Amino acid sequence: QLLSGSPSALLFVLLGPVNSSTSAVPEVLAVIQVALEGSISRDSFLAALGRGQKAAGDLVSWTLGQQFQDSEFAGLSGARVVRIAVHPECQRMGYGSRALTLLREYFAGQMTDLREGESEDEGAHERTNDAGVDANEPLAPRKQLPPLLVPLDRRRPEPLDWLGVSFGLTQELFTFWQRAGYAPVYLRLTPNSITGEHTCIMLRGAGASQTWVPKYYADFRRRFVELLSFKFREFAPALALGFLLHGGFPGENDESVPDLAELRAAFTSFDLRRLESYAKNLVDYHVILDLVPVIARLLFHGRFGFKVSYVQAAIVMGLGLQHKSLETLEKNNELNLPATQALALFNKAVRKVVSVIRRAQEEEYGKELPKTETLPEMQPLDQSLDEELREGGVATSEALRKKQENLIRSLGLQEFAIKGSDAEWAESLRSKDGDRVSIKSKGSAKQAAADGTPKGPKKKRSRKK
Repeated sequence: QLLSGSPSALLFVLLGPVNSSTSAVPEVLAVIQVALEGSISRDSFLAALGRGQKAAGDLVSWTLGQQFQDSEFAGLSGARVVRIAVHPECQRMGYGSRALTLLREYFAGQMTDLREGESEDEGAHERTNDAGVDANEPLAPRKQLPPLLVPLDRRRPEPLDWLGVSFGLTQELFTFWQRAGYAPVYLRLTPNSITGEHTCIMLRGAGASQTWVPKYYADFRRRFVELLSFKFREFAPALALGFLLHGGFPGENDESVPDLAELRAAFTSFDLRRLESYAKNLVDYHVILDLVPVIARLLFHGRFGFKVSYVQAAIVMGLGLQHKSLETLEKNNELNLPATQALALFNKAVRKVVSVIRRAQEEEYGKELPKTETLPEMQPLDQSLDEELREGGVATSEALRKKQENLIRSLGLQEFAIKGSDAEWAESLRSKDGDRVSIKSKGSAKQAAADGTPKGPKKKRSRKK
């Protein structure tokens, strides 16, 4: 009845082990209902958009096309997962995730056996696209019925550009689809009047090029940051951070320094002084409370180029984006931390912000300094400094010794030299002549003749014992 009422609906069934010897249907583990959407003409979409109307059906195509004002998305073809049903005895065992993985691989063409003929494939499309029956056919049981289930390797998949899902937002469902690789791109601001849940749409690319999905998510995250202070301020930190930190912390791999002009537009010189004082624990956090929203926006937009811990991100988001007080976060047990510990973690985050701003200022001021000339390339010397000092010391010592010898020769001290050999001194010491010891000088006459002095009487050299 479901398939006959909606020709674009498809059912994919995950079965247990199949016994080819029996005709009985094997045990059904999981069922996925899929609705084919998209392929809307550009003229029809623009005409409806100009009238402010939205046609029935194609929920994801019309909603996102109107949300992003993108007529090209409406022309893409996709499949929306309507619901997933898992056998009661097999729930929370991973069968739903496994069925989603196989569904993605099937639409990516990884399960189709291209060697098979196209007869069964064409017949399947004919049965799907057949909207009526023969009016003259008698009401009687048919003898030849098409198979109830067709293996996926015998059916050619429809060419798709995206896979999507729309559901009422809960923490459990959001975590399930996020783990399956789906990115949030739409969240209704007002909750449903019956269920009280916000409608959430998540997408993932099905084709070869999936670069447009991150762009949609980046625009959604930018808007979600600004809307967290409205109706979304009631979200728990874990749920809100799931939307903000999908795919990683924004800007965590960006090592560039933030633009100083942007920081000056966000913070005045007085603001920076207050931040530095709080980073040094000189003032209370209430002094910088007006700056927390600015810090939170720059942080979750990836402008600071660093990441903080999950708990620090929850604190900054709760104070700066959801405008909650620490007392409220502690009272509702949203952080599972006392207020004093939360303040300590918040102070560490502010220190990182101050260090980034200071580094940006230093680099900006460094550009204004005059550039120093580049020194030529230095080459090592053939002789080390120690060897050069050693050789210089030897040469200096030798020159000093020669200078001293010449100085001594110029004084004429030869006449004061003590003459005599060791034998003569020993002979004189043996002879006792009072308290004096003397020997004869042999070179006095020769020296006097050489000097031109008259020869006088011989003198005896003596010295006291």
